Amino acid sequence: MNRTVLAALALLAAAGVGAYALLGSDDPATETAAQAPASAATGVPTPVILRGTPSEPLPARDWALGVRRRYKVETERAVSLAFGQGQAAAGTQILGGTLELTPIANEGEAVFVHGRLADPRFAISGDDEGVPQLDSEFLINYRRDGTLDSILYPKGLHADTKNELSWLVAALQQVAPADPMAGSWTTREPDQTGLYEARYQRGANAPNTVVKHKLRYIEISDPETGAGPDDYAIEAEQVTDIGNDGWPKTLRADESDRVEASDVVLAIDARITAALLDSGDGNDIVARADELFANMVADELAAEVGLGDLREDLDRQMTGGRSVADLLAAIRDADSEARNHLLFATAAALRLDPEGVAGVESAIRGEDPGEAANIMLGALGASGLDAAQDALGDLLTDDDVAPEHRLSATASLAQSASHTPESIEDLRQAADGEPSNVQRAATLALGAAARANEGGEALVAELLEKLAAATTTEERILLLGALGNTGHIDALPALSAAAADANARIRKEAVEALRFIADDRVDVLIGQALTGDPDSSVRGAALFAVAFRSLAVHLTGLSQVAQSEPDAGVRRALVTLLASQVADPGAMQILSYMAANDDDADVRAAAAAAVAEANNGQ
Repeated sequence: MNRTVLAALALLAAAGVGAYALLGSDDPATETAAQAPASAATGVPTPVILRGTPSEPLPARDWALGVRRRYKVETERAVSLAFGQGQAAAGTQILGGTLELTPIANEGEAVFVHGRLADPRFAISGDDEGVPQLDSEFLINYRRDGTLDSILYPKGLHADTKNELSWLVAALQQVAPADPMAGSWTTREPDQTGLYEARYQRGANAPNTVVKHKLRYIEISDPETGAGPDDYAIEAEQVTDIGNDGWPKTLRADESDRVEASDVVLAIDARITAALLDSGDGNDIVARADELFANMVADELAAEVGLGDLREDLDRQMTGGRSVADLLAAIRDADSEARNHLLFATAAALRLDPEGVAGVESAIRGEDPGEAANIMLGALGASGLDAAQDALGDLLTDDDVAPEHRLSATASLAQSASHTPESIEDLRQAADGEPSNVQRAATLALGAAARANEGGEALVAELLEKLAAATTTEERILLLGALGNTGHIDALPALSAAAADANARIRKEAVEALRFIADDRVDVLIGQALTGDPDSSVRGAALFAVAFRSLAVHLTGLSQVAQSEPDAGVRRALVTLLASQVADPGAMQILSYMAANDDDADVRAAAAAAVAEANNGQ
């Protein structure tokens, strides 16, 4: 069971921080937000109440080279993994030791800090486990504000070791505000799971105490979990006392993560503490900087390499010893609830026996359209195998296959985290066909493929060329949707122009399509549509786009919507958005206002229910 618990942890935290940075994610830029009342995260036993606006600046972190700081760190993670009503694995993982941190090099905004966990302790459910070389040296690449960019490890270091150390370093991440006088600021930060939004606060009563709330995931790094940002529920608070050198003196963090994908539920409750023991001379490490850099590599492939045998162990647990053929038969006979688990079990069986892909493709061809066939198609996509990608492409482009199967094959390809060249060519072929549901789905899937794969610029350029040549409103709407799926900066000029189009349907699609693009100009365009577009459908589209952006950036506009939006349907959608982010104090303020003041009784009731649920959960 111990290895299965580790595998469950790997599913939630499967991608190394370095891998995420190299995948072209958003720059986790820091933004200063308006002061708002503090709010402790649900489940935190000792919330910190901050009062007033700080009258003195937060100390800037001193990145002076050669100063070695030693921290006593203790972490505990309780893990459970379940399928439907059945418990597959549960246990507690302990990691601790003396974490040594020494800045050894800097260049511009980048700072490299030497790290080492001395006297490491690691155990699962009380049993000592053999994660090798936890006391290995590594290098952390920070930005000067404290944002974690990547981690470099010795060549050949065991992937389990990298995963554990990366988790520890990311858990201690502390990002400073652009304005040192800020009482509240919002950041986007990477960790092993993906990119998340965090809210920091401090008050006049404790100006050097910083409280961090991890609000929500924006993007997820690991393609194999089958879960997206909306599947992650987070309750997290980190309390840090900052020293005069800008480094933490003490840190306590409590976090509960729950991930649900179909009937698979992964829950992790973590407690982290760190306390500064001393600081001293680390110039001996600075003198070795060139040697260290020469012997280390960025943790680019932690997600895929790190699972290794752990992924295989979990896959065997999921299949329950059944073959691909056994699972296909079970899918045909099962009810809807059981089939959801069988999708993941079949995907696991395919990873254990990739030759089974041909059997699944053959079974789909002989299956009538319906839920069983869709589960089989979903299993091909969830397996993450190149052979499964190609099988989906073959189904998509075969005119003799039922249109329903082709449409589901397209959906599976659209949700894939990476694509083979053959599957992309299959999507192109389908997208160039006569207008149909399959053709439209393939066009949208090409946009998703551009976002998921390196070299996506070529697909973006193809879509932009098609948009420029489009002659009908329907063509333009479809291509704007595909460009929105790319999330690529090259699409911004075309989307910006479309957001000002005379046709409200075009504006609506363009505003929605802005949601993934990491650029401050996007938030300006969304904000303008949110409060200024004359058509309620466009304002609703802007609200949809805000759900994928930093909430703090849009709090002023959302407050204006709450007070003056004439369409009750848009205001009701605002309640739904804010209810999903009640950990943000600004969201709670707006919900409370709407619960007391909205003109529509249904909107008032929905807002009041959201406030009550949030308060009951605390």
